[in-house]
Amino acid sequence: MTAGRDTLTDPQISTVSESASSDMELARARLERQISRSFDGNVLLLCKQCRSTVAALRFCTGSSRHFNPSGYLFHIGEFSRAAGVKAVGEACSADSWFQGCAWRIAICRQCQTQLGWRYESAATSDSGTFWGLIWNRLLKARRPDS
Repeated sequence: MTAGRDTLTDPQISTVSESASSDMELARARLERQISRSFDGNVLLLCKQCRSTVAALRFCTGSSRHFNPSGYLFHIGEFSRAAGVKAVGEACSADSWFQGCAWRIAICRQCQTQLGWRYESAATSDSGTFWGLIWNRLLKARRPDS
């Protein structure tokens, strides 16, 4: 590199950084797909904070990424069931990531750590209700009997 060149505006450095970031995003996306498509009934997800059981991986129906209004990126798994969390607070439809759904904060039943959100459909049926759990706040574990 020549003297006086600004490393922050060097196009070669920028390209390498963007490439590394892109590779990480691809690897992260592959891992999320792998986790969300696993139908192993013996895999449990635990609260990273207190290690209590939150959900079984077999109830994961998909995975997605979203930015909140403050600019934080969340990688969430979408679960039809999650017995280890509970929804708190009033339902809010503002800034919802899922059209037609209001959200409530989802916390661990044991330690009260926020693990994601419960999404509730505006329709009266329960079929539009699901849990959006934050992947990096969960740990993967196998059932003791497997």
